[in-house]
Formats: sequence, C-alpha cells, structure tokens
Amino acid sequence: MKTAVFKRGAVVCLALLTSAGLMALPASAAPLEKDPPKGYATSTPGKDDDGVLTFQDFETDTIDEEGQVGKFSATQPDDTSIPPATIEVVSDVAHSGSKSLKVSARGKNADGSPQGYNTLTYASIGIDIGEMFVKDSANANKTDTYFISAWVRNVDPSVTQYFWLQLQYGGSGEVWLPGQTYFEVKGDEWTQIGIAVVNGETYYVPFIEDTTKSGIYAPRATSTWSALKFITKNPKADPTDTNEKVVQTNDDFYIDDIVIWRVDDASQLTPELPREENPTTPETPGGEDTTAPTENDTTTSADTTATSGKTTTPTSADSDVASDVQDEDAGGLSVGAIIGIVAAAVVVLGGGGFALYWFKFRKK
Repeated sequence: MKTAVFKRGAVVCLALLTSAGLMALPASAAPLEKDPPKGYATSTPGKDDDGVLTFQDFETDTIDEEGQVGKFSATQPDDTSIPPATIEVVSDVAHSGSKSLKVSARGKNADGSPQGYNTLTYASIGIDIGEMFVKDSANANKTDTYFISAWVRNVDPSVTQYFWLQLQYGGSGEVWLPGQTYFEVKGDEWTQIGIAVVNGETYYVPFIEDTTKSGIYAPRATSTWSALKFITKNPKADPTDTNEKVVQTNDDFYIDDIVIWRVDDASQLTPELPREENPTTPETPGGEDTTAPTENDTTTSADTTATSGKTTTPTSADSDVASDVQDEDAGGLSVGAIIGIVAAAVVVLGGGGFALYWFKFRKK
C-alpha cells in the first residue's frame, strides 16, 4: 500500500517537474552581439544602384490580389477583430512624379483609442535582407549597415503625427530602429523621415538593434516572421517615467519615394554626427495620456525626436528602448520563465522533503 502511494506521489512530482521545466524554457532567442553600424550616409542611392533593397515611388505600382503594393501592405493588428488599414495608390497627391500611397481607415483599439500600429508594413523585409546578406568567413559578427528614407504628409492639414519606424524579427527577438528617433510630420507638408539634420546638413540614420546596438544581419532559424512598420505614436512627455502611457495616433497619411538601402564601404559614411553649432531643444508633446496601455506600448527610457528638420542625437544615457516587441519575442527570460523556475525549485524541495519523510522518519 505504501509503495503504491509513493509511486503515485512520485508520478505527480515528476509531472509537476516536467511542466515546470517546460515553463522555465525561454520563449525565444535573444538578439546577438554583433558589429555595430558603420556610420551615417549623406545621400540616397539611385533606383538601380548596388545595395538597394527597395525603391518605390508608386508611379507604376498597383494593388495585387493579396492587397499588396510592391513590397508594402497593410498591417494586420494583433487584435484580429480590427480590420487592416486601407492602402491605395492615388494620383492627386505626390512628393515626386504624379502618384503616392495613401494609408487610411486605420481603426481603433478595443477601448476606443486610436490604433497607431494599424499602418503600412514591409512584411518580406527579412527574406529580402537574408538574400542580400553575404557571410564573412573571417568575421562571424559581420552585419550590414542599412538606411531608410521616405516622404510623408498627413491628409488633414491640422494634424501632427510622430512616426516610429520599427524593423522586427519575430521569434528571435531583434528590433532595429533608425536612430531610435521619432520623426515629426506636421500637417500636409511633405516631410522626409529616416534622417537627422545637423547644421543644415542631412544625414541618413542607420538602423541599430535596440538591445545590442548591432547592425542588421540575416534572420536566424528562430526567426519566424519579419516586418518593417510605419507606426504612429507620440513621444512621452517624460521619457524616464515608466508609468506614463503612450498615446497612439491613427490619422490618414500619404507616403512616397520609399528607399531602403545598405552601404558596405565604410569610407562612404560619416562615422559620427557632427556637433550641433547652435543646439536647440525640440518641442516634445506633453499632455495627459488617454490611451490604455497595450502590450506594444511600454517605453522604458528616453525618446529622441526629429522635429521640423532638427534631430536630437541619442546618447548612451538617453537611448530609447523599443518595447513594441510582444512578450514571446523578447530576449532573455520572460516572467513566465522565471515563475517556472521558481515553481520547479519549490517542487524539487517539496519532493525531496516528502522522500526524506517517507523513507526515513515514517519508517522509524
């Protein structure tokens, strides 16, 4: 009888240990420590130049059967009850040529607040980067230095929106941002994003990995999807306040002349941005946040803002941490993993105590 009871207890303990062990496994791989970007570009390439990942001016593009225009499509929000935004090629508004892409009907969150993540996406960017990536047998840490330039304007001339460009590999947890900067677009004036303007000169800001500060590399085996998103949300009034909510916006906008490219030759780049001769502090929106927090909105350090052609350059003390990664894509141990480890430890100690009691003290 005692033996049967012990066996049943052992089976229960083993089951608990197994489940706890599974809980303790990290949900995803962490970003890799690799080479940083090589510097800042000072010009955009031509459409047929080497290193161009995509060059879209929408002059000859049409929407295909899957709702895609060239490399771009509407983002499917995490909440699948929210329909994707509407995208369409229009001929009445353009930055260059006669056509641009309009993004509209972006929807709202479940609480009625604006849905800033329902936007424009380049969903195959990881595949395209992987096809262009060339490994270096002498340097396992090799990365590519990528840049983006796009021209954006709001449909409503009274609207101001801040664009947050995020390149993400899902599953393996990498997030790259161009300079960790918010790009301000005021009203219906065409505004270039992806840049920093210092002393009147335009510099193109490289994508840098949010955690490791690495350049871009090809997706790994643990990468399950990729996306470059043109997210719209406001910088925090107090970037150091971890309790402050992030306000998303969902106003319609036009976008044109999107160029994404890499530069392999470091001699063609500027290693660092020059010092601002007459530094000014850009205006940062304040006001009370009315948006309920979501899994995509937890900024944990300072934000930098490109405002009306002026950009504040992030430093080690005020770099912005993109928190737009879902929990299952974050690097390191998740909260569930930590709970699993604690649970496993409790079960092990409890099982050991039970065995000690059964075989030693109860026997006596």
